Amino acid sequence: MNKKIILTISICLFFIWNPIVTNAQKNSLTNNFTPNYNKSTVMIEMRDGVNLATDIYLPDFIGEGSRAVILIRTPYNKDGLSIFATIFTSLRGYITISQDMRGRFASEGTDMVFQNASTDAFDTIQWILTQSWCNGKIGTYGASALGINQFFMHLANPPGLTAQAIQIASPDFYRDVLYPGGAFRLALVEGWLSSIGSSFWLPLIYENENFTHLWNNVTLVNKYDQVNTPGVFQAGWFDVFSQGTIDGFMGYQYNSSESTKGKSFLVIGPWGHGTYFDRTQGEITFPSNAIDDLYSPLMYDFFEYYLKEQQNGLYSQSTVRYYCMGPDSAGSLGNFWRSSSNWPIPVNYTKFYLRDGGLISKDLPDGNEEADNFYYDPNNPVPTIGGGNLNIAFGPHDQTSLESREDVIIFSSDTIIEPLEITGEMKAHLWVSSNCSDTDFTVKITDLYPDGRSMLIQDGIVRAKYRSNNTSPELLTPGEIVEVEINLWSTSYIFNEGHKIRIAISSSNYPRFNANPNNGAPIFTNNQTYIANNTIYHNSSHPSHIIFPINSNGTYPEETTTPSSPASMKSIFILSVFFLIPICHSIIRKYNQKKKNY
Repeated sequence: MNKKIILTISICLFFIWNPIVTNAQKNSLTNNFTPNYNKSTVMIEMRDGVNLATDIYLPDFIGEGSRAVILIRTPYNKDGLSIFATIFTSLRGYITISQDMRGRFASEGTDMVFQNASTDAFDTIQWILTQSWCNGKIGTYGASALGINQFFMHLANPPGLTAQAIQIASPDFYRDVLYPGGAFRLALVEGWLSSIGSSFWLPLIYENENFTHLWNNVTLVNKYDQVNTPGVFQAGWFDVFSQGTIDGFMGYQYNSSESTKGKSFLVIGPWGHGTYFDRTQGEITFPSNAIDDLYSPLMYDFFEYYLKEQQNGLYSQSTVRYYCMGPDSAGSLGNFWRSSSNWPIPVNYTKFYLRDGGLISKDLPDGNEEADNFYYDPNNPVPTIGGGNLNIAFGPHDQTSLESREDVIIFSSDTIIEPLEITGEMKAHLWVSSNCSDTDFTVKITDLYPDGRSMLIQDGIVRAKYRSNNTSPELLTPGEIVEVEINLWSTSYIFNEGHKIRIAISSSNYPRFNANPNNGAPIFTNNQTYIANNTIYHNSSHPSHIIFPINSNGTYPEETTTPSSPASMKSIFILSVFFLIPICHSIIRKYNQKKKNY
C-alpha cells in the first residue's frame, strides 16, 4: 500500500469523524490542497553514518533568496505530512522539512524511541544551515511524539534553532511517559510501542524501572538552563501528557537561559490527546467554545515574529489562555476561557483533610479518628474508567460503578453552598501502611453531581517503594506508617452549588497502570502475588490531606473569545489529520500482514 493511499485514508477518516467541517468548508479546504512548492527527498547522514530520509518543500517562488525553515521530525512516516507543507510553505512561505526518525519508515538504523533525538536533530539542523535556501532561522513543529522530539533537541544545543511549537508532549520520558509516581503506564506504553512496531524496547524499559543513565538524555528536568529557544505550547486537561506539557512551558518560561525566559506561551483546553476539535470528551459534552482555536493564530504570530522578524504585537497577547471547566448541567457556572500573564495563577493552596465518616474538611482531624483499611488483590484490580489515557477510554467518566467496591475508600465534602474553583496543580499527602513490602496507592478527584454521577477530574498514583526517590527503591516495613505524596496533576474546574468534592482512594487503576503484585520485586520479574491489607490514617499525628489550589478571585471569565476563523479551521483540519496518521499506519500494517499470511 503506497504513500498516496496513506494520505487518502487519513483525509477520509478525518471527514468521517470530525463533526466540525461542513460541506462548504470541505470544498474550501480541498481547494487549498493545490501544491505550491517543489519537493525533493534527500538522505541526511548522521555522525554515526546512519542516513535519515528527509523531505524538503521549497516554495516554488523562492528564486535566489533564502527563507526560514519549519522542521518536523516524526516516527509516523514523513510521507503522511505533506499537508503541513500546504500550510507552512504554500500559505505561509516557509521551507518545510519533514524527516523520518532513525529506524522509522524510509530512514536507516534502528528505532531508538527518542534516545537519539538530541544528536540526530543537531546533525539535521547542521545540514540545513549549510543549504543556500536556509536563512539561518529554524523553527520546529509537532504534537505528541513530534513534540517530545522538540524538547530533547536542546540537550545538544543546536545552532539556528529559533522557535518551537510544541503540542501535547512531555519533556521527561521517564517520569511522565513511562513511570509517573513510579508506576508503569501499561496501556499507554505497551499500546503505543505495539502500534508502531517497536515492542522490542519493552524488556529494556522493564529492566530500567529505576531512573538510570538510560533516561538521562530523554529528560529536561534540571536542565532547562540549556533551553535557548522560546516555545508556544498546547495542552489538554485530559491529555496523557497534560502535566508534562505544563511543566515544559514553565521550564522554558522561568528556568531557561536568560535570553529565553518570559517569552513562551501556553494554551490549555478541556481536551484529551489530540481531541481538541471535539466538544465531547469522555462522558461530558462541553459548550461550543471548547473548540475555539486559540492556539493556531498564536502559533502563526509566534513563528512570524521569530522567523520573519515581523513586529506583529505578539507580546501584547496573553501569556497563558486556559479553559476553566464546570459541570455539564444547564445553568452551571464554568466552561469558559480565561487569560493570565503567569502560570500558575495566584491561588490559595488549601489542605482538605480526610476525616471520620468518609468526610473531607478544612479542619484538622483530632487524635481519636480511626484509620480506614482495605484489601487490595492484584488479581482483581480496580478497572480504569477514563482519565488521561491513550488506547483506552479517556477523559471524564462517571466513577460510581467503582465506588461501591470494597477496595475503594470514599471521602466527600459537605454539599457546596457557593461555587468553589480550583485552578492549578493538586497533590495528595497520605499517611499509610501495608502488610506487604510494596504496594500502590491511587487517588481520584471527582465532582459528585446532585443526580449521583461522580465525574472524574484528575487522578494519580504512587508506587510505595518509590515514595522517596526513583533511583533507589525503598521497600516498606510491614505495618510501618509512612507518608506518600501523589501528584494529581493540574486542572481548572468550578464545583457548583449543590455538588460535592469526592476523593476515592485505592491501590489500583488497571490497565492505566500495571497492577502491583505487592511482592517488592522489580517489575515483571516475579509472578508471585500477595493480597495487601492497606491502611489510610487520618488523625492529628497522621493528617492525610489533599492540597487544592483555590482561586478566590472570582469564578468568572476574564475575556470573551470569538469563534475560530477560517484560517483556524484549516489548522484544525490539518491537526486532525495529523493525529489520524498513526491510526492509519496501524490499519495499513495489519492489512500488509494479512497479505503475507495468505
